Amino acid sequence: MSTQISKQKLVSVEEALPDNKIDVCPNCGNTYVLIQLKEGDDYNDFGDRYCPFCGLLTEAFCIAVNE
Repeated sequence: MSTQISKQKLVSVEEALPDNKIDVCPNCGNTYVLIQLKEGDDYNDFGDRYCPFCGLLTEAFCIAVNE
């Protein structure tokens, strides 16, 4: 049994996912992209963004609504 070697060109994350925000965690150094496939009926965005690997709060923003 022999191993086949592919000659495909490797692409960067930026080239593969040009329309998405690419995040790098300052704590653990992992690079990730969060993609929301479907927004649920009871979806509520509280504005907190956490690293999915180490749990560090990487971004927090609040949208105030004046009534």
